[in-house]
Amino acid sequence: AAKLPRKSPLPVMSEQQPQEGPPPLGPEQLAVATSLLLVGVIASWYLELNLAGKIVIAALRATVQLAVLGYCLLVPLFRMASPSALLAYLTFMVSVAALEASGRSGNRYPKIFRHAFFAIGSALAGLLGFA
Repeated sequence: AAKLPRKSPLPVMSEQQPQEGPPPLGPEQLAVATSLLLVGVIASWYLELNLAGKIVIAALRATVQLAVLGYCLLVPLFRMASPSALLAYLTFMVSVAALEASGRSGNRYPKIFRHAFFAIGSALAGLLGFA
């Protein structure tokens, strides 16, 4: 009797269709994110750190800022499909992050902005290379 070839349980990559747009964010993902936020709030309350209110306010600010940034700037930027525009935006954001990081540091020295820019830019490049 002839043996039939065994079919692998793993999907073949060539059969998968590329995903268009961002992955869906459903109630389950929002519940997980909220529960992680609550862990921080509960830990702050339990350890008497008095940070629970600040954590909640920071989370609300981040939600509003990311929603506005996403819909007002990033959606049009990605629809343009221009690598140079995206690179300019990333450079601007790394510059702003480096300026904030170097401004908040208690230890100041002459090349702190350059070092912060390189550190944040390197982390971004590594992340983009991995993705």
